[in-house]
Amino acid sequence: MRNIRLAACLATVGVLGVGAASASASEFESSTGGGATKGLSISKAEEFKVYPMTVICGKAVTKGPAAGHLAMGVKSATLTDVVTYSSCFTFGTLKVTVTKGEWEYNANGTIALLAPITITPALLKCHYEIPPQSVFTKSLVTFGPETYYGNTKLPEGQLKLNIYSSLSGMEYTAHGWPCVGPTGSTKEGKEEIKEAEESGSEGKFVGAVHEEISNGNLTWIK
Repeated sequence: MRNIRLAACLATVGVLGVGAASASASEFESSTGGGATKGLSISKAEEFKVYPMTVICGKAVTKGPAAGHLAMGVKSATLTDVVTYSSCFTFGTLKVTVTKGEWEYNANGTIALLAPITITPALLKCHYEIPPQSVFTKSLVTFGPETYYGNTKLPEGQLKLNIYSSLSGMEYTAHGWPCVGPTGSTKEGKEEIKEAEESGSEGKFVGAVHEEISNGNLTWIK
């Protein structure tokens, strides 16, 4: 499979300062809030590259674990998100269904996929499966703090967090044509690989999400 460059769309929200995670023992920190973490994607920044398709999701809604440890006013080296993707398309107008992704961010600047993601283009009898994985040829996670002054319960400002992710070398498996890639125009050629599988390790993902805790503070300590 060919390795096609995926452009990242990184937006700035509110008063934002982005700092790259260092190799030191960084942490996430929160004050007691109103439950688990929650958030939304920043602009149209959720993209999956699985040859020969680039899937762009216009919206992503995030939610932390039901018993989110960061909602208890403690520090943690990791932050886990379950992300629901919607308004996903490939080739411009072809709708795509992307199942929920469970991502674990490490405060030191790494990311892991904890549960499989399935990508299914509409009208096509094929799909992709992205297995859980934590080792990529290249990954970069940066954290940008934001201060929000509209919460009357926190008049000095509510601290929120923006998380930008970019990774390459993501493993995946394509099932069936045309997800396995071009094979020629003959009907016989397409029939031969209707049930074919092809593994790839050149997958890419770019994401940008906004995280917060209701009526509490969430931040990253370098």
